[in-house]
Order: sequence, then C-alpha cells, then structure tokens
Amino acid sequence: MCGRKTLTRDIQSIIQELAINKWVDPDNYSLSYNIAPTQRSPILIFENSQRVVKQMQWGLIPKWSKDQTIGSKLINARSESLKNKPSFKNLLEKNRCIVITDGYYEWRSSGGEKHPYYFHHPQNHLLLMAGLWSYWTPSEKSK
Repeated sequence: MCGRKTLTRDIQSIIQELAINKWVDPDNYSLSYNIAPTQRSPILIFENSQRVVKQMQWGLIPKWSKDQTIGSKLINARSESLKNKPSFKNLLEKNRCIVITDGYYEWRSSGGEKHPYYFHHPQNHLLLMAGLWSYWTPSEKSK
C-alpha cells in the first residue's frame, strides 16, 4: 500500500487537467518528489457543485481521537473493511475526496534490502486516488 507519493506539477497544470474551480491557499503549495504521511498535500473535494482543492494532512485523525498521533497510522483504507471500521464508516457518505498525485512509491524487499519502485502514468497525467477526509480539533483534555 502506498506510503510515499509525489506531486511534481505546477498549480496551473493541475487546475487545467482537473478543471478546478477554486484552489484554497495556493501559496502553501509546493511540488514534491517525496510526500510522506503526516505531511500536507492537495485533495479535491466538491463544495456547492464546484471542484475545490484544499491542502490536507495525509493521515486520518478520527473526530473521536484524543490526540493526533493516530494520523500517522491511518494513512490507507482498504475497500473490503471500510464499512466495518469506526474510523472510516461514518465518512463514506459525505466525506469522500480525490487525492491528487502524479506517482507513488512501493517498496519490495530483496536479499534483506528494500528497493523503491515508482508508479506513474505513462504519459505523465495525474493519478487520482480515492480518499476520505475529516476535520479534527483537539479537545481541551488533550491540549
């Protein structure tokens, strides 16, 4: 499962390819060849029938979580268990998004060493991944 991804395209080319209506806070975007869990990267959501890009942290922090450390563990969701896991099941209906990327890495172990393999579109188009999102705010107890 994907544990590192890339987004090496400039904002204008992303807007053009995905027909984006609005990009929230574009000054905080920077292209990267190595986006890791807990880092921020752009996602596409639909608000008021418009395609809106927002920067979100990679790693889901459920609303019921007392602290944000769980976000580094919840970085991938398996389709076969989405409806059963408390972290995901309440987000399926209204909190879907598209994770914008142009490639991702998978590692393979061979002879005790891990080797990265980079997956991307052959014509360098964006790769779009299904995602879930939520907002998390620390409770007074966790501060």
